[in-house]
Amino acid sequence: MKKVMMIILAGLLALPLLSCGKKPEQQPTAVPSEKPIVFDPETDYDNRYGSLISCDMLETEDAYYLHNRETNGFLYYYDNASGESGVLCPRPECVHDAKRENRECTGYLGYDYPSLQYYQGRLWFFESPNGRMLRLCHMNLDGSEKTLVHEFDPTGTPLEYGNRRMYIHRGMIYYTTFNQTVSGAAIFHRIYYGCIPMEDTTIGGKKVRAWECYSILERDTIHMPQPSMYFAGDYCYMLYDYDGVADYDGANTEEDYYAWKRTLPVTDEIDRWDPTMTEPEIIYQSEETYPMLFNYRGKYVSSDGTPYFVSTQTLDPEQPEGEDNPSVTRLYRVEKDGSRTTVLETDPAEGSLYSFALGDGVIVLTGAPFMNLTSITEPVDIRIVRFDGDEPEVIYEGPLPLEYRSGLRIGIKHMRLEESWVDGDTLMIFGTEYYGKKDYYRSWHFVKYDITPDGLRETVLSEGFEVQF
Repeated sequence: MKKVMMIILAGLLALPLLSCGKKPEQQPTAVPSEKPIVFDPETDYDNRYGSLISCDMLETEDAYYLHNRETNGFLYYYDNASGESGVLCPRPECVHDAKRENRECTGYLGYDYPSLQYYQGRLWFFESPNGRMLRLCHMNLDGSEKTLVHEFDPTGTPLEYGNRRMYIHRGMIYYTTFNQTVSGAAIFHRIYYGCIPMEDTTIGGKKVRAWECYSILERDTIHMPQPSMYFAGDYCYMLYDYDGVADYDGANTEEDYYAWKRTLPVTDEIDRWDPTMTEPEIIYQSEETYPMLFNYRGKYVSSDGTPYFVSTQTLDPEQPEGEDNPSVTRLYRVEKDGSRTTVLETDPAEGSLYSFALGDGVIVLTGAPFMNLTSITEPVDIRIVRFDGDEPEVIYEGPLPLEYRSGLRIGIKHMRLEESWVDGDTLMIFGTEYYGKKDYYRSWHFVKYDITPDGLRETVLSEGFEVQF
């Protein structure tokens, strides 16, 4: 099995976590890293998959592996050579996804947050079959020899919360999650970042046993967070926003609470950390009146360790979006001195454009309401831009091919392009179609688009539908 492509897309032992969660007062102090950053596909997390929430879409040179956690919880494969696809289960007698939540099928992974990745020649993933314990498993690329590596009890740790993301990178399990508490009209969150070594090791000068939780940082925020992690070399990068608020003593009404909340400044922050460090290093920090690092699909760290993020704001931030007040999207690059550079800015004369996918040196923009399409004939116009050269270059502009939709049932109520990732020559999309009928409630599709000089070439890798109970 050849390695994963080079350029690029949570719960545990009940031990007390070391907290380093106060809001920092210092400004970024980042300096150019002296460590060489080299991507090893056998041991490193592939950043292309870092924004996925409702599915896993993993690529190897021979196949794609597609976990549909949004609708049925099964893991599918698509073989590049033969074009064959199906549930990744080596048992010929198994009925696979013909049985809902078929726990006897090797390909049933359940609905836990995305975690599938290629690591040291196998597929690794987390599952929670009983809804309480968390299991780290791996299996061969053909679905055989599914093996339990370790079972965790998340009680008493940050990973008991349901918003967890977990990543395996260079012998370490990294995680990010957040807890939510409600007090009167106010909703509070605490963001957690941490790691768990898979063997005894030293972290920040302290000995840490295998499978122990180690806290990297915590932050309080009253805004809904979407904390992300990306990796380059030995470093993990943490991208998030927060306001440091942990209490509210205002009037106990939603109107007063939200009016007060809108007055809070929000800190956007990017931290870098490796297991030799005692504290994470702040490489970017900016206080804004609105969050810029809150969207999972608008953040990325390139293969050389450079963070990028997207911010979208109306031309007049004080007025609602409309035809006379379109949204402007800006792509920023974080420099080594902690400043940011605008790499790309959309033209408000073209109307509102939004980030659909962000990858290593490439971004996909669209003006279509891709999260809620109500017509089967409604086009989705996109623009694919390379930005790793001297100047941004549009490599495709036009409609997203949706030929597969012509064969769908009549009566669709809406379509959602749920998830995506992009690299230099491939755009991957996971979409769902909602019908609301008992015998055909919803359908789903994993679709690959090859980005070629002649346009986009569409291939449906896996598809299916679900019925109501």
